[in-house]
Amino acid sequence: MPTKPMTEANTEEKIKRAARRIFIEKGYAATRTRDIAGEANINLSMLNYYFRSKENLFETVMVESFASFIAGLKENLDDRATSLEDKITAFASNYIDLMLEEPGLYLFLVNEIRHNPSLLHRLSLSQAIKQTYFMQQLTEAMARNPLYAHMEPTQFILNVYALTIFPFATNYIFLVQGEEKVSFHNQVLERKAWIARWVKAMLEMGEGSLNV
Repeated sequence: MPTKPMTEANTEEKIKRAARRIFIEKGYAATRTRDIAGEANINLSMLNYYFRSKENLFETVMVESFASFIAGLKENLDDRATSLEDKITAFASNYIDLMLEEPGLYLFLVNEIRHNPSLLHRLSLSQAIKQTYFMQQLTEAMARNPLYAHMEPTQFILNVYALTIFPFATNYIFLVQGEEKVSFHNQVLERKAWIARWVKAMLEMGEGSLNV
């Protein structure tokens, strides 16, 4: 399959970057292709030439973006040389970095998935995690602890999600502007290491251990 000329590839990437910014800022329903064309500094006919419709562009931007993120995450979670604690730290760190880079991303995803549940299936993060060595390590750690031996591993995964994502869902409490914004930023950065420690402490209540 022939590759596209560099100018065409650059134009497509420019459109996708612009679309991502506008979609996250306004949401899918409120975004017009005219807005995206303006942000990309191209005419509307050129945008339609490359992507045909707003729906096609949305699918391309969101699924491609998260496919790349999930691929990197899965590679880390499948690494047999790292401990469970290291994997949880990396998981939290990657998610926090992503959310700090694009603060509006969390609310955007919640709103879009609520209106379009099929988007969640196409992103397929939960399935990607279930198929990794991380899941085996977590299952074995839970099995050694009588408190958790009969609990579904997804309960612990939900805890990691919640500990990672919740601050971004409630950052209005910090009035994120000026000094408060700096404080919020620093606090969520600190959570990168603390999340793994909290999960480790939960698993080690009794006979559990993360040294797997």
